Amino acid sequence: LAGVEEQFGGLLSKQQEIIQKEVDQGGAITVLEQATKSLDDRQKQSGIWKQKLEDASNQLLQSKDALSYLLADRLLREYRTEKETLLREMAFLIKIAELEDHRMKLEDGKPCPLCGAKEHPFAEGNVPLLDETEQKINALTELISKAEDQETVISKLEEAKNLIHKNLTDAEKKE
Repeated sequence: LAGVEEQFGGLLSKQQEIIQKEVDQGGAITVLEQATKSLDDRQKQSGIWKQKLEDASNQLLQSKDALSYLLADRLLREYRTEKETLLREMAFLIKIAELEDHRMKLEDGKPCPLCGAKEHPFAEGNVPLLDETEQKINALTELISKAEDQETVISKLEEAKNLIHKNLTDAEKKE
């Protein structure tokens, strides 16, 4: 009888262990379900950030292509240099236009009162047009402005892309 009671006590303790393990298993299943749901949510979030990163990369590429098209595969500084050259040329043209009074006095075969040359290219009325240079300068100014605006857009898109990339990295770490 003592042996049976001993075995019965052992079985009761084993039954208590089984009940405790079933309770623990139920809790573990609940934790597992919550972790699975959390993982799914984080995977969805990561997917959203990946899509945003891809969209931002595409927008950035399109903006860079637009800038490249706008600049016709030249550098913006080349256009700025060309504009500065035209501005200097325009200043010279204005100076030449101011010398019109002196040009009126030029006669073929007689020395120029300013430079002493007997033949002068402006003696025949060959005065450069300011309008053409002004048009070139205005066109370059507009092009440079558009290019600078496009560069600003590209800069903002790069910042947005970097932020999205950071958020994606954070989401993947959480995942």
